[in-house]
Amino acid sequence: MASPDRFEPSEAVVEAVADAENVSPWELAPPLAYVVDPDALDSLFARPETDGVVRFRYCGYTVSVLASGAVDVRAAT
Repeated sequence: MASPDRFEPSEAVVEAVADAENVSPWELAPPLAYVVDPDALDSLFARPETDGVVRFRYCGYTVSVLASGAVDVRAAT
């Protein structure tokens, strides 16, 4: 799971998936913006009182972004 306060949620997703794939974030295809709007994702969790989770598939993984800022990446089934 990625560190909650290290990046904006969209950046944390890219870093976590790149780590799972053992590649540079620049090597991920497709770009995150083809799957989810990065600005919208960041906006969802911009307020500290926000609660919830967003899940989506990206690069063969199920990605969960928690309101705490944590990102969980698991192989999609």
